[in-house]
Amino acid sequence: MNIQNRDKYCFRYAMIAWRNGYDPKSGGRPSQYLTNAPARRPPAWFVQEFVDCGLNFNMLHFPVHVDGLFAFETINDV
Repeated sequence: MNIQNRDKYCFRYAMIAWRNGYDPKSGGRPSQYLTNAPARRPPAWFVQEFVDCGLNFNMLHFPVHVDGLFAFETINDV
């Protein structure tokens, strides 16, 4: 899977794609994983609203460092 994002949320996009099912035809676009995806390039003040996939990302700081994965895996039972 290869989500073509330009922000620091690549781990979150990957986890949403994994959990909700990745479509190789359109799954590489970050807009597939946002509820408020802009039609064009987002402005500087844009705040992403991610699709709910049932995972808790609150303990993570983005971009995710490997040290944060244990807590994520434990809380989400993955």
